[in-house]
Amino acid sequence: HANNDEVSILSGTDANAAQSIVDLLKTHKVVNMVLDPGALILEMDNREFAASWLAARPDMEAAVFFNERDKECVITQANLDEAVERIASPYADSLSRCLIYLDDVHTRGVDFLLPLHSRAILTLGKGLGKDELLQAAMRLRQLGPDGQSLHFVASAEVGEALKKYGVQPGGGSSACRNSAKIFSWTLSNTIRGNCDRLPYYAAQGADHFKRCRAFAALSSTEFDPPSGQNALKSLAEAVIQSEDLTVSNMYGAARSPELLKDVVSNLFREFLNQDDRDPDEHSLVSKVMAHIQSVAPNVWRLQSKFGQEMERELEQELEEEINMEKPQPAKPAVPSISGAVPDFLQGRVVSSPQEVYPLHLGALTHTTLNEMVPGQFESKQIFVTRDFCRTIKASHALQDGYTKIPRWVLATRTGNVVVLSNFEAEFAAENYPSVFHTSHNLRMHLFSAIRRLRQSPHVLTRDIAFDAHPSLHVYAGSIQPEPDLLDKMRLYMGLVPHNTNTLSLIRSSCVDRDGFVPPLAREVFAHVPGGRGLEASPFQKSPVCMLQKLYSDIYGLGEELATSNVGKLLGTAQLDGHEG
Repeated sequence: HANNDEVSILSGTDANAAQSIVDLLKTHKVVNMVLDPGALILEMDNREFAASWLAARPDMEAAVFFNERDKECVITQANLDEAVERIASPYADSLSRCLIYLDDVHTRGVDFLLPLHSRAILTLGKGLGKDELLQAAMRLRQLGPDGQSLHFVASAEVGEALKKYGVQPGGGSSACRNSAKIFSWTLSNTIRGNCDRLPYYAAQGADHFKRCRAFAALSSTEFDPPSGQNALKSLAEAVIQSEDLTVSNMYGAARSPELLKDVVSNLFREFLNQDDRDPDEHSLVSKVMAHIQSVAPNVWRLQSKFGQEMERELEQELEEEINMEKPQPAKPAVPSISGAVPDFLQGRVVSSPQEVYPLHLGALTHTTLNEMVPGQFESKQIFVTRDFCRTIKASHALQDGYTKIPRWVLATRTGNVVVLSNFEAEFAAENYPSVFHTSHNLRMHLFSAIRRLRQSPHVLTRDIAFDAHPSLHVYAGSIQPEPDLLDKMRLYMGLVPHNTNTLSLIRSSCVDRDGFVPPLAREVFAHVPGGRGLEASPFQKSPVCMLQKLYSDIYGLGEELATSNVGKLLGTAQLDGHEG
């Protein structure tokens, strides 16, 4: 479409590309999104670029970007220096008054519910491939006539390359479809990149054959101490990759171009010319050669080992960086039976049970959410044991990934529930088997958080009569409950849905922006649909931020939460055109 044919070529070098794009945006007031798959914005970080752009657009209220921890953040005209997470901002549900900047990494796999007539700048950098272009462009889900549109921005170097494909700076014309020509350019970059990687693909294959031969020779050696040491030394010498290639080896190859299939053939020469070659090895080499002949029969490349050596060095650097970031192994805590558990199992009434705590005092004590928990999750019916709360020997910051999910619960006839650890459940099964089957005063139930659509809330048929308290489902991370249970969880959390019935109350500050109703305002909702029952919520302040961190950071439910019923309730999803 003609709206997608406008192309701007930046002047100067790539070193000042970010400021050049900001200057361009000052004159293009209809643009509300910047997509940077070309990685032109390098001298500013994401917040700095978003702030510079927002400062130049007083008609917009906020700018959205991703921070260094991959969190969606917002800055406003009132405070350009302090960013807050978007889900906790007034712009969680609407982007109509926001500018959006997506850096190179986030132009893939990120979706926003954008206004229908959004217009985006899409950057074109050296070597940009077809897949990167299309992935970035499709952040505009309604791209096309009478919908969303693109404006291409290219660096000076890329602009020269685009002119060879017939791209005309400016708006193009019916006879010159710039978007189609840009697509042709990215497609040629993709083909060129694939051909450039084929020698590396073949070099890895040759190295694989070399290692296979070395290990085959080792397996055929009698492994007595003297010969074994020599065999291991020979194996190491055979498989090691030399990192001190001489200048002549790296640059001394013929500089005249050769067909790519001949370049690859030279890599496999030692495996093709031997009389005792292995049939399987020869078959695999033949398949590699046939593949290269089929995809790149007339492609020419220079003979050089320099690129392969640089590839190996880069791979080693990446491996070292990953190894340095690997955390130390955690030391497990020794499991034990919490003090009051045997008393419970024997049916004794314990007024002050030892090592058994109310849910709000014990559940998240050993996590980074400890400071947020006081006053939250308060329940007079749900208790947790000390052994359930303890998992590893570590500081709070290191226990988040080891938090236990409720699995075994001991229910009394009065409605109280004690969450046990697996170790304690095994103790009960061995010493008090009646609590699993015939006991009337106590009953052990198998609980499972509801995290899939249409998942049954009961694991075993004998547990059908057991209905877990909403607080247990909220804590355990039941993010896909059926409507009735979802409504009970909502009332327990003290939240009201965002709809026309509550919108005026939200605007009047009776309700927090995230839907939480403070205790003093709950009487107002007694006659509002969806408000009856809020007075029973134990929360004194909004639990939304804490639950988002619990589900995403501690339980690792980030992706599932974004498309769940509870995710919508907490403001992390839009189910009818969700954001993720």
